[in-house]
Formats: sequence, structure tokens, C-alpha cells
Amino acid sequence: MSEKKMSSSRKHHLKSLMLQIAQELIAEEEAQSLEDRKQYMSENITPLQLTGSIAELQDLCKKMHQKIDVIDEERYDLGSKVGKSDKEIEDLQIKVQDLKGKFKKPVLKKVCMSADAMLQALLGSKHKVSMDLRSNLKQVKKEVKEEVVEVEVAPEAAPEEEVEEEEVEEEAEPEPEPEPEVVEEEEAYEEEEEKPKFKVPKVPDGEKVDFDDLHKKRQNKDLIELQGLIDVHFENRKKEEEELIALKSRIEKRRSERAEIQRVRTEKDKERQARREEERLKKEEMDQRRKADDDAKKKSALTNMGSSYSSSLQKADTKRGGKKQTEREKKKKILAERRKPLNIDHLNEDKLKDKAKDLWEWMHQLESEKYEHIEKLKRQKYEVISLRNRIDELQKHSKKGAAARRRK
Repeated sequence: MSEKKMSSSRKHHLKSLMLQIAQELIAEEEAQSLEDRKQYMSENITPLQLTGSIAELQDLCKKMHQKIDVIDEERYDLGSKVGKSDKEIEDLQIKVQDLKGKFKKPVLKKVCMSADAMLQALLGSKHKVSMDLRSNLKQVKKEVKEEVVEVEVAPEAAPEEEVEEEEVEEEAEPEPEPEPEVVEEEEAYEEEEEKPKFKVPKVPDGEKVDFDDLHKKRQNKDLIELQGLIDVHFENRKKEEEELIALKSRIEKRRSERAEIQRVRTEKDKERQARREEERLKKEEMDQRRKADDDAKKKSALTNMGSSYSSSLQKADTKRGGKKQTEREKKKKILAERRKPLNIDHLNEDKLKDKAKDLWEWMHQLESEKYEHIEKLKRQKYEVISLRNRIDELQKHSKKGAAARRRK
């Protein structure tokens, strides 16, 4: 019996469960990586101790300076390996893209996986509860079927008998008699509702009634009520105008503040760009000056040397000029530029402590960069292996496709 498709709510529940499990695994991996980093740093960098005499502080600075040179060289080697791995990964990705266009992708079959199989693949041995609800609902289905069987429809009677019964019922129904009394009562009630309800003024006995005076009193009362309504209206209007003026003032204030913030931001951006341009010009000027000084030194050295030696040196320079700089020479040059001499003989105790702190912080930074290169190399190794396996698989498919085309 083929399995039924899962409902959308079921799929959504499983998807949320998978995302939750993935999030937990990522959090565990991040915590483990932080723990590994702390352990690596504690093993390779000892805590700084600034106790002792001036001679002990000088020895500490010299040891840290030597250790910094070693760590810097190791970090440079790891960085060069990372660069080579990046280039290799890029080449492999280009190769994968090239191989993708050389054969037609096979049509993949849709596989219907049950909830138990999916959770078993995700959780492994931790998955113990069965998610198949059919077995749990069998008893309920049986009870529902029994109820359906018990409720049976009565046998149908002959259609002629039904028609006769309907005709008899239609004839037996008497016509409704008119109810005039109820209608008259309803009309009287509606007329009473339509009439305005107000009290009839009492006329004093034995006196004449001045209807003009009553009319004037009513007009005065109406005028007073109207004046009150007008006053309330103008008060509300005045309040609304005051609120509108306050709102406009707030809007103008915010607009001016926003314009001021924008102006300050543009000024800062202009200053930053001008500073960058100035630094760039200074750097170019320094490079040109350094290059001119180097050329002048070379020329003076060549003029001071003998003619024979200068000619041989020039020939050697011309021979080397066509060759590229080797990796070893490049490494020596970069490390020589980074390494600075340690002059601490003239420093007192406080300055020696500050120098030791600076050296320790620099060593800590180099070790952290070295650890990052090591971790990146591990990830790159995994990526290179997966890309190579993918290339092998694509090449197999392309060979099969070529053989099939040859048979045709």
C-alpha cells in the first residue's frame, strides 16, 4: 500500500523541527570552536608577568621579540598556503562549471520519505518515538465506521404515494385569515411613535394665556442653547488650531535638526575624503622619494666601484632583471620590513613594562591570526576534497554520455 502524502501543516512542523536541530548543532559548533581557540591561546601564550628588576624585564622583552619573529614567520607561511588554497578552489570551481555544460543532467526521481525516516536520518539513535499516526488512529476509524453502518436510510416508498401525500397536505392547509385587530394596533403604535413627545404646558385656571410671551421665552431659550453650542465650537476650534500650530512647530524643529545632522554628516564625509586623499598623496610622495634615494645610492655605488667590477655587476643585474622574484626572496624581504630592532638599553623600569605589554599584545594578535589561518586551512582542505570528488563524478557522467552517443 502506497503511503499518503503529508499535509502542509505536517511538512511545516518537520521543517521547523529540522531548523531547530540545525540551529542547536550550529550553536554547539560555535561553542566548541571558542573553547578550542581559548585552549590554543592558553597553550601557546603564557600570561604576562611584569615583576623583577630592569635586567629581568630586558631579558623578557628580548625573549618575546625573538618569539614574535618566529610566530610572524609561521603566520606568513600559513597565509601563503591559504592564498594557494584559495586559488586552487577557484580553479576547481571553474572546472566544475565547465563540466556542468558538457552533459545533460539526469532526471531525478521524487522520493517520498516518511516522517520517521527523516527524523531517523537527523537524530540517529536518539529518535525513539514513532511519528506514524495511522496505527494510533486505527481504533478511532473502526468506531467511526460502526456508527456509519448503524445509521441506515429507510427504504424508499413508491414515488406515486409520495406525490399523493404531498397533494393531500397542500389541500389540507387552510388559508390564513386576516387579522384586522392586530394590524390596527400596530398602525396606532407606529403613529404614537412618530408623534413628538413633549409635555403640554398647563394653562392656569381663570387667567389669560399670552402666547407671544411663551414664544419669546422659547426663542430666548433656543438662542441661549445655540450660543452655548457656538462657544463650545469656537473653543474646540481654538484648541485644534493651537495643536496644529504646535505640530507644525515640532515638524519644523525636526526638519531643521535633520538638516543639521545631514550637514554635519556631509562635512565629516568631506573631511574624511580630504584626509584620505592627503594620506594617499603623502604616501606616493614618500615612495617616489625613497625610490629616488635608492637610485641615487645605486648610481653612487656604481661610480665608486671599478670599471671591471661595475660592468660585471651590471651584467648580473641585467640577467636577474628578467627573472621573477622567488617566494623565498619575497618572504625575506617582507619579514625584514616587518622586523624592527629592539632598542631597550636606555629605557627605565616603567617604559620597559610598557614595552613588554606592547610586545605581548602584538604576540597575542599574531597567534590569533595564526590560529585563524590554521582553521581556514582545515575548511579549505574539506572544500578541495569535495570539489575534486564532484569533478570525478561529473567526469564519469560525461564519459557515460559520450559512450552512449557513440553507440547511437
